Amino acid sequence: MPREYKNFGVEFLFDNEDITRATISYFAETAKKKMNGYKYMYLHYKNNSMETFLTNLLNEKEKLFDFDNMNIHCANNIVWRLKVISVLERNYGDYVLALCSYEDGDGLCPICFINPDVLPRIAKGDIITAQIVALPVSFEVYESEEAFLSTLPEWEGFEGMPPEKGRKLGVSNGAILPIKFLLNHQPNKDEPNKTPKNNTDDNIVLIKGIVEELQESPITFGEAELIYYGVTINTQWGDLELYIGQEQLGDTAIEVGDTIVASCIISADVAIYEYDQGAIFSKENFYLLLLDALESGDYSRLKNCLAKDCHYRSKHSGKDIIGKDEIISFLESVYEAIQNAESKDDYRFFASHITAIRPSAPEDKPDLQWKVNDSCILESIDNQLILGFFITIKDKKISEIFVETDHRYEFFIPNNQ
Repeated sequence: MPREYKNFGVEFLFDNEDITRATISYFAETAKKKMNGYKYMYLHYKNNSMETFLTNLLNEKEKLFDFDNMNIHCANNIVWRLKVISVLERNYGDYVLALCSYEDGDGLCPICFINPDVLPRIAKGDIITAQIVALPVSFEVYESEEAFLSTLPEWEGFEGMPPEKGRKLGVSNGAILPIKFLLNHQPNKDEPNKTPKNNTDDNIVLIKGIVEELQESPITFGEAELIYYGVTINTQWGDLELYIGQEQLGDTAIEVGDTIVASCIISADVAIYEYDQGAIFSKENFYLLLLDALESGDYSRLKNCLAKDCHYRSKHSGKDIIGKDEIISFLESVYEAIQNAESKDDYRFFASHITAIRPSAPEDKPDLQWKVNDSCILESIDNQLILGFFITIKDKKISEIFVETDHRYEFFIPNNQ
């Protein structure tokens, strides 16, 4: 995620490479909290309510963690429940940028999810609970709504209709508009079938609201004493705090009751509630992690959850593989083969469970390995089920991946499949 140091007035800590290295070392040495993800380890440094999360990756050769990335955030009590519509950028070592609505389907907004490796996946349809802050890139402050409206030209109306005298077209209070995403992805009339590319500023959101609360927060680094401001407004999704550094504010005065219009990045920390201490290594989450790997082809996060002597057995292919490195290599080759197939768009993977076991004949009393309500990941092609992936857990690691093809199992099929 773009490092919005200016929102907390700490740009000087990252002036050059040497200072940046010293700052990161200081944050790491004084961090009070460590969180393990499925692939990465996070160090949490906090100064007043300003937070930094250092993302570290295990160097298997040296058996040490190497610094990989950093995100800056701010602690508060604002939590939103968001529904993922589409994932725009996927990097569990930094952030996942997703186009989201609120849980009830209201609105549309690109959200930068930080600390994403504590979750097994972030994907279309997921409901994500996250602690929210807004980091303004730019903003304007008005003494009142009338002062804001006075800056707008009169609206000329739609083409072919007479203008309505005195009417102005502006942004309503509480609005959250994915303005850059909409501009970047509007259809091209000259190339209507061309898919727009994601842009580096897709995450910029336009918001507008009335200032309900203004809080001054001091932070100290050695002899340097800094101040940043938390500006609370109410939006269509609930309260939202904007964080503005002292230099960023400059000579602009902000008071309760003012109207603020800002272009912001919405940062969402997912390492809260049950994930406050990091990833949860449960069977349910291992299934979601496997699903994420099968869909994306990135097995690096799953690898750390496999036992060293993990066993892969497939009724479908007859494969019998032992060892996590060998299993990962095989699964990567299968993903590559699917991507090179003409029918690649017809492949689907989804989470499911066994709903019934159907006898082949009236006298058949199947004594099968898997039971009703056991979870699994299903693979289909052209809407026809072909495989079921089942896992076995031992000592908080995946000890076996079994690929089932027995036709006597019946499965739950989600509505969207």
